[in-house]
Amino acid sequence: MPEDSPLPYTYHYGAFFGGKKDRVIDFCTTLREWQLEDKKIPYEPGCNDESYINAYFHYNPPYTVPSNKFGFSISDKGGIGETRDISLDIQQHKSSLLEGKDKLFNIQNNIITWM
Repeated sequence: MPEDSPLPYTYHYGAFFGGKKDRVIDFCTTLREWQLEDKKIPYEPGCNDESYINAYFHYNPPYTVPSNKFGFSISDKGGIGETRDISLDIQQHKSSLLEGKDKLFNIQNNIITWM
């Protein structure tokens, strides 16, 4: 998004979106087109899907925005350190991750920390 945009800047959490079928299809199609264009450069935004979602909603504001009075944890999926390394071997952690599948965790420097 351009820094000098006259539109307001609002952060939209990537896990929550929905709406009428045609609008959601347009939303997903547009995001996919932007991703394919960026792959040609090659470029991947720091927060990948959330970066695209926020850009889309910047130019196509949603009709309804839920209250921000709910808590959520921000994950490290945005490309910090080794967490975006697709060659990261998680096999050694797989059983531990499956046992704690309903718990929050962080993998940093190939070490799992339970939250």
